[in-house]
Amino acid sequence: MKTSYYNTTHSVHPELTRYESKAVSQEDMILDWFKYWRLEVGPSKLTEIVFSGLVPLTSIRRALTNLTNAGELVKTDKQMKGMYGRPEHQWRLAPKHDQGELF
Repeated sequence: MKTSYYNTTHSVHPELTRYESKAVSQEDMILDWFKYWRLEVGPSKLTEIVFSGLVPLTSIRRALTNLTNAGELVKTDKQMKGMYGRPEHQWRLAPKHDQGELF
């Protein structure tokens, strides 16, 4: 999966390399969480349960967008109240991760 870091601040090496690495790590952690728990959840809840509130909400949203664009996650039509009291969509693992019959 190609992960995108959006270099809107025009950062250069070595900071850019560090930022790109963090983006990959965040996406890997989020995808692993979805694969393990197989629940529908939004960015505010992911910020809380996966990163203990230590990662900016915008980073979580970026990761969800990248994972959705890569076909790993699906944005649902369901919404729940987010950390700022506004509705936010929920995501789930893409159907390609569903286990088929074993026999």
